Amino acid sequence: ADTDPRVSLVRALLQAGVQVSVYGPREEWAREGIDVAGEAWGAEAAELDAAAKVVLSISRTAFDASHHVSLYRSDRLFRSTAAGACVLSSSFPGLQQLLPSPAVAVLPLEWNDEDAVALVSELLANSTRRLEARSLAETITWGQHTWEDSVDAFLVFVKVFHMGHAYFSPSGPGTGEQGAEYYIAVAEDMLRANRHEEAGYLLSHALHLHPSSPRAGLLSAVVTIRRGVISRALPLITHLPPSTLLAAAAALGCPHAAVAH
Repeated sequence: ADTDPRVSLVRALLQAGVQVSVYGPREEWAREGIDVAGEAWGAEAAELDAAAKVVLSISRTAFDASHHVSLYRSDRLFRSTAAGACVLSSSFPGLQQLLPSPAVAVLPLEWNDEDAVALVSELLANSTRRLEARSLAETITWGQHTWEDSVDAFLVFVKVFHMGHAYFSPSGPGTGEQGAEYYIAVAEDMLRANRHEEAGYLLSHALHLHPSSPRAGLLSAVVTIRRGVISRALPLITHLPPSTLLAAAAALGCPHAAVAH
């Protein structure tokens, strides 16, 4: 069986002389020959996360070109950022929308132990970068990713799909760029009706399916600005080349001067 990427990375860090504390089931890690400091939950785990210089949030699933990680299933990421930790995470679709750089340090999609050890070493040597990440990640998490936020998002999901027959075909919206365009079209209808919450939810799905979509990025920025959260709008569009952004703006009927501003 393939080695758990977390186990391989812990071994590599220890071999590089990095002090690593592992918390989790003793038997599971003992089988890998790694000592653990015990199990930690709740307030105790938050204290440990806050005290650590770097917290690893690594998926058990190794990258595979035919089946890479498409969904992050652990709450470790948000538990750690909520505690004010400096987090190094596996890459997964939507991460930049949830916690835009530099809130979280992110490994390349196809990473190896050498890459990870180098990035951990960079973080350990740069206290300013760690402090910036801690502050930004904690602010974003408590401002946008609480359980209350999750409930709100779920309710929007129910509202959107309750509209059902008016927008969604029985076969569903599709995948990839085609699926993204489907969600974008529905989001545009929501925007015209000033239903910003529903539009934002649909656009988050579009960006999940096609993260580099300039139309989805620009529309998401419009939604967040209309909802008064300007700080969340910039990460959605700042990575886009100016020519791409202006072309998307023209297609959406936005004045170039407004986009340039």
